Amino acid sequence: MAEYTSFQSDRAFFAREQFPYGLDRSGEFTRDQVQLIKAHGYAYRALDRGERQPENKEEREFVAFCHGQKTAESKHERVWNRFRAATSKPIINVSMDGARNKPQVDMAGETVDSDF
Repeated sequence: MAEYTSFQSDRAFFAREQFPYGLDRSGEFTRDQVQLIKAHGYAYRALDRGERQPENKEEREFVAFCHGQKTAESKHERVWNRFRAATSKPIINVSMDGARNKPQVDMAGETVDSDF
């Protein structure tokens, strides 16, 4: 993978809360996308949340994308857009045990209303 001056991070990003079996096993991302997310995910998230100030033009454009001021154009913007879309999907639990009164719990530990 090429060296980047933008989106520097000192550790790998795994997102175990959303992808307990790993990003590469989720089926949501290509290998190249997984490499970008692992290498730069903490920087992406910090810039998205406003926890980190952009250091150059590429990061400023990324922040503008995160705030909805522009569409995803760079590979960093496209991969983070894909990550946000994959992590914002509703969790659907299917049970075959027939216990209708038993509360269902999703991966985040929150109770899910199972009455459709």
